[in-house]
Amino acid sequence: MIHEQNLQSHLIGLKLSDCAINWLMIVWRMMQTFDDFADGDEVTRDQLDTLIFDSFVSYASHPFYLTHCKQLTPICANVFFKWKASDTAERSRIVNEVSFVWRAAFYDLIIAVMFIEFGREYTTENSHLIMSLYGERYSDYAEEFNHA
Repeated sequence: MIHEQNLQSHLIGLKLSDCAINWLMIVWRMMQTFDDFADGDEVTRDQLDTLIFDSFVSYASHPFYLTHCKQLTPICANVFFKWKASDTAERSRIVNEVSFVWRAAFYDLIIAVMFIEFGREYTTENSHLIMSLYGERYSDYAEEFNHA
């Protein structure tokens, strides 16, 4: 998966507004921490405190979200459902190329944010740049489960 600072740099390069980038980074941190917790990975007290605050305050009161919540809420729900589908497949030991792709749902949210900010033409011309951010390879993903 892409590192947080690397992701932020790419979002800046896509010319998203600071407000949109800030909200996307909140969502990214939340997703990463929730996923770490679900997987039994270490979550520090600072990460937990940040997650709690972001979940109760930062996410829902953020100006970008408040302005676009009717568009963003169903997309965020879709991100969750794809993550859950992938997680279910992984826990059932039925991982494959399809469950691997479900893990990239966050990038769907970035595309939606780009569309909200810039419209169809810009998003059409640049959506491939977002999808190319997904740095995990299927072979590495599959290998995780071969040694688990």
